[in-house]
Amino acid sequence: MRKMPTLILILLFFIGCEDNRDIAIRSNSNINEVVTSDIRYYDFYYNLMSDTTVDSSSTWHLSIQRIGVPYNNTTYTMPCVMTGSNYLAEYTDIVFDSLDAVPETFMEDYYTDSTVIQYGGSNVIIDYDMNIHKMSIKNPERVFVLYDLTNQVFYKLQFIEYNSGVVYFKYQLL
Repeated sequence: MRKMPTLILILLFFIGCEDNRDIAIRSNSNINEVVTSDIRYYDFYYNLMSDTTVDSSSTWHLSIQRIGVPYNNTTYTMPCVMTGSNYLAEYTDIVFDSLDAVPETFMEDYYTDSTVIQYGGSNVIIDYDMNIHKMSIKNPERVFVLYDLTNQVFYKLQFIEYNSGVVYFKYQLL
């Protein structure tokens, strides 16, 4: 199972996909795995309910957008995970595969300030290490629970890997 992200990236390279935006792989366990296109060049919007990439004017639950970050008289674009108006909570003491119900404390746990998961935030998801000049998923073992306010459903999410602008994450309806 540890070789799955590498296998997915290799398959993506060889077979590609028509719109060159993302590829979603469904397994028998109803866990959806998503590999994005290079988010350094395109903002990414994803509808978890329909399991599809959408544009910014459509309904989306999860987005990875490039935002400008000023540094030494220059502005750099950094990829940032966003959840729109949906509620998101982080859990470091839960394993993705073991989570089969919404944590009882979710309503106390969700972020009231959604910018904490963006670059520079205290709970950033995609981070930049200035020492080695590399972007990566910070603490990829973390599990997130997202509450879709419109449809009143919960999803569990885990961001696994960031490699050269490509993000690999998985999610499942709770």
